[in-house]
Amino acid sequence: CIHEKTGLLVRPGDAEGLADALMRLAHDTELADRVAVAGRAHVLETFDLGTCLEPLLDQYRKRLESRV
Repeated sequence: CIHEKTGLLVRPGDAEGLADALMRLAHDTELADRVAVAGRAHVLETFDLGTCLEPLLDQYRKRLESRV
């Protein structure tokens, strides 16, 4: 997450900071729309099924090849 680009970052355990971030998004619909669109695009680019699975499949292939 990139603060104010793909979301709003809040420190873990900071309930007041989380409340502030949520209120900010509730009152600033332009910001909310902008980070929603950018956040979704970031997730689709970063966590594509092929991108996530290919390294895992490579590890399985290597393990299987080493047993033959």
